[in-house]
Amino acid sequence: MKADDYRVLVDRIWPRGKSKESEKLDEWLKEVAPSTELRKWFNHEANKYPKFKQKYQEELKHEPTATAFKQLQTIVKNQPVVTLVYGAKDTVHNQAVVLKELLEKVDLDKLSKEIRKELESASEQKKGKLVNVQLTLFDPYGPGGKIWRAEQPNYLLMNTVISQVTLFTDESFSGEGPIVKGPTLYEWTQTEAAQYIQQQQPYNYLELLKECHRLGPNDHCSRAFYGMYQKWFYTYLATRCNEQTSLTFFN
Repeated sequence: MKADDYRVLVDRIWPRGKSKESEKLDEWLKEVAPSTELRKWFNHEANKYPKFKQKYQEELKHEPTATAFKQLQTIVKNQPVVTLVYGAKDTVHNQAVVLKELLEKVDLDKLSKEIRKELESASEQKKGKLVNVQLTLFDPYGPGGKIWRAEQPNYLLMNTVISQVTLFTDESFSGEGPIVKGPTLYEWTQTEAAQYIQQQQPYNYLELLKECHRLGPNDHCSRAFYGMYQKWFYTYLATRCNEQTSLTFFN
């Protein structure tokens, strides 16, 4: 627990056996929690989570839950660090996870609108002029995003064989711009993958190295392994920017 945490309880029911002092709570937003009916229906059964998430997001659009969610947004805006406190034992399938994803999405959507506005303004001012290009990417999970993050079980697989996957443009590319050839995901396993994984050393790097050595062209790799390929690709691009271009990633 950090000293500057602002801790908000997002349960409708007070956690059993806990006190406000022991949990060091700053606020209790009962109304932002799922309705009693939805909570009882969900019953923290993981197989119901996708439907629960959908129903809960719908509840957050209507009163009184909508007002409570706006209160939570204001807290997040005004506090440097906010911790959402909940009573569920399952740390993956609960309402706090849904709220966290929504809060992050709201911030990114707002930021995206501001960036588009600035780009449109700059475009109008510099029409006909040669300008520098600055590409800035935002994702709380880093290059590859949440789906392809390296920190996940290696039994979660891609649905395409690795010889058919590449992040480079080839002859099949029909858009504007040059063809930039580079290794497919399979070719990457045969060249730079092992060295890159050893350099980065994610928590599961030993498993990723084993996977790297056993993968064949017609195998399906783990999502985590493909995530490492995407991180390598980002580094590949970032190190090839010239004086007129820059690539920055914020997470």
